[in-house]
Amino acid sequence: RRGARPGDRPERSVGGRTVADWRQHLRHALRHGDCNAAIALDKGLVAAYSRDMDAVVILRFDEDVLKQFGIAEGDRLLSANLQLRSFNYWNGDLDVLPGPNATSSEVQNFEPHIVDLLTTDHARLVSFKNKIPGDQWIRCQE
Repeated sequence: RRGARPGDRPERSVGGRTVADWRQHLRHALRHGDCNAAIALDKGLVAAYSRDMDAVVILRFDEDVLKQFGIAEGDRLLSANLQLRSFNYWNGDLDVLPGPNATSSEVQNFEPHIVDLLTTDHARLVSFKNKIPGDQWIRCQE
């Protein structure tokens, strides 16, 4: 590694990105992501909604992590979605189909980030959740 000193720990990598890369990516998602509804389901599952696609994706988390954050089944969560104008970049498949009320034909996929797991600013989190229209919460549960 260039610039490394003896005894330096090697940079960890997850999914081909360094921890620093992931931190930067998450900062970008929190600043620029589109806020949408998400709901905690059972067994570590979370449903995250995209208004642009009128679609829901199901995310899987370690149940212990959700418990550590005080998240229980039925809790309303906030998803900061990065809208993607290409198919699933992990495997090239079209894995999210737009619903009948999609607001954008350009968005072909989305990358949800559950803000409740990424912030300690509870007041701001609640403020953003209160701005989500009721129909989004309903669509997220369907």
